[in-house]
Amino acid sequence: MSKSDLPAVSDEQLSQALATTVEEAGGVRSAGLQFLGFSGKQGVYRLGKNKGDVDEDRLFLVEPAATIAGWTCWKDSKPVGKHKWLSLDAARNPDVVVSEGELYDHGPYRENSGDGWKEMVGIGLVEMSDMGTSIEFSSTAVSAINGLKYLIQEVSDRLARGEPAMPIIWLGREQFTARGSTNWKPTFNVESWVTREAVIAFVEGSLPLRDLLAGDAPKAPRKRSTAKKRSTANKL
Repeated sequence: MSKSDLPAVSDEQLSQALATTVEEAGGVRSAGLQFLGFSGKQGVYRLGKNKGDVDEDRLFLVEPAATIAGWTCWKDSKPVGKHKWLSLDAARNPDVVVSEGELYDHGPYRENSGDGWKEMVGIGLVEMSDMGTSIEFSSTAVSAINGLKYLIQEVSDRLARGEPAMPIIWLGREQFTARGSTNWKPTFNVESWVTREAVIAFVEGSLPLRDLLAGDAPKAPRKRSTAKKRSTANKL
């Protein structure tokens, strides 16, 4: 992530776009992304092509402007269709949003299988130790969506209040029982709330990670004095 990658958008615009994502179901370019998945049966994350799990000591910055919404169609436990869009794109151009009635029917579906089109919500992340790689996590699982929407709503509320609204999180997992079955859900645990200015300072190397996590503000650049020094001739 570089300074030029950060979106020029007001906190109010971003807050409204995120609030809409929480309320509504939901074409994002995928080039250059690493995808992060989660297995509800095994309780493990799968990151990138190597499908490696993610330890809880790894920290990730959530980029609110990369929040996505959309739909995924499942058939025989495999995704057979997907529509997704950035929340900001939807706020600027509502035509990018695909309603449930517009979705292509991939049926017939097996009864009581959970197949068909499901609401999908996702977030954009970058790992604090590798700010040059973008990561996308999305899910259609109700337990994951609830956790994502809670985080997104908190970001939206903080933006509306003018508070630091970029969360640095660690990824956890939690067991739960529903309908007699035990499964896992991902958890998104906030380590610190930071400002966009602080993130830029961290990326540029002028703010250490420990200070960023402590919520310290980047130091303002020292201003040069505009007063002209008197010449030696004026002193004589």
